[in-house]
Amino acid sequence: MKKPLTLMIAMMMLIVTACGGTSGSEAETGDADAKDTVTVWTYPVHGTYEDELKELIADFNQEHPHITVEYEMLTWAEGPKKFDVALNAGNPPDLYFHSVDGAYVKTGLALELDAYLTDEIKNDYVPGTLELGQIQGKQYGLPLYQFQWAWGGNKRILEEAGIDWKQIQQEGWTWNEFNEAAAKLTGTAPDGTTQYALVTDGTSLDFIEMLTRNNGMPDVLNASGEFQWNDQRILDTLTFIDNLIDQGYMPKETAAIAPAKRTDMFYAGQAAIISKALPYYDVMIQNRNKDIDAGTVQGEKIEFVLLPVPHNDGAEPKSTMGGEGYVAFKQKK
Repeated sequence: MKKPLTLMIAMMMLIVTACGGTSGSEAETGDADAKDTVTVWTYPVHGTYEDELKELIADFNQEHPHITVEYEMLTWAEGPKKFDVALNAGNPPDLYFHSVDGAYVKTGLALELDAYLTDEIKNDYVPGTLELGQIQGKQYGLPLYQFQWAWGGNKRILEEAGIDWKQIQQEGWTWNEFNEAAAKLTGTAPDGTTQYALVTDGTSLDFIEMLTRNNGMPDVLNASGEFQWNDQRILDTLTFIDNLIDQGYMPKETAAIAPAKRTDMFYAGQAAIISKALPYYDVMIQNRNKDIDAGTVQGEKIEFVLLPVPHNDGAEPKSTMGGEGYVAFKQKK
């Protein structure tokens, strides 16, 4: 299967040629042998992604020695802010790892890719995947993967508290039912620290998006295309979260918890449930368990179970899914 990054780099060079005829490097230096440069901003998608990225770029450079690829590995906490500043200044990177955002398209800097997508490229994707990189039917990004967010639980803690996690998987649960379970899941961790029912990070909107979607707001916009963030359902969702903190079911310092700290708390048994558990968490935790068996990592082995996000009483349960990959941009100058 083709790699979205190398494919996007190649398409970027097609776009440069189609739009300008002469490369930027050649135009500036007058040197026909000058290299074009493609700038890539990305994230540590998984533990060894940067190593894979280097291999992809090396392979690409063998086929296209006249192109220099410069990449920067951003952090999940600070990267989005850095990109927003660059985009607002009219100087985004050529390629950025993210889901396609309507705000990007509105700037006029996101590049439409449809003219460069051959049938061979389209057929290389599982049906329904390319649509995740579209806005109003136009292709702006090439997904690297699809995702479906859920919550994840520590099987030992759930069962010790008498929580029927299999029934929850099959039937879901309401906010009231989660509150009842949270009271049982809050206590003392094996290391003597507080064991919380739920831990999330305070650096993104993912947590509140999952909960508002399960409070009758599946979309950011209403049927008239108006933003709904002043809706009563938003207040109800925030009240639900605030109550979890007040009751001690979530840490009071939640707003300051980074994603890595959230994961560390779950690994340490300081939280029964972790928010935004992507399905590949299974693999991460299985690898960690192997490292514990090998003696290279200290800690308790965890049996991990995926759990649906609870929904408000009277609201329909909703899942959160999408796709992330690379989006191409031009610059104002």
